Amino acid sequence: MTALTNQQILEQLNSLKSWIYVNNSISKEFEFKDFIQAMAFVNSVALEAEKMDHHPDILIYGWNKVKINISTHSAGGVTEKDFQLAKKIEERIK
Repeated sequence: MTALTNQQILEQLNSLKSWIYVNNSISKEFEFKDFIQAMAFVNSVALEAEKMDHHPDILIYGWNKVKINISTHSAGGVTEKDFQLAKKIEERIK
């Protein structure tokens, strides 16, 4: 899988709400009503990521916040697969 160019990444970010391109990955922070909802979200993301065999970095902080960073380490940057996972994650919060 080939890393996307900066221009391609920025264009694809337009289709995602509040995702940013930082430190060679795409990233978003989520806030939930409570710890249980945050953990349920993390578990649903884990299941989707496992199905795709594509695993994001997930940080749980505070008591209700989750930060997700996605990149393809083997490609050295952001790929189409990263955007596919980000879209699947977005479906989890609708």
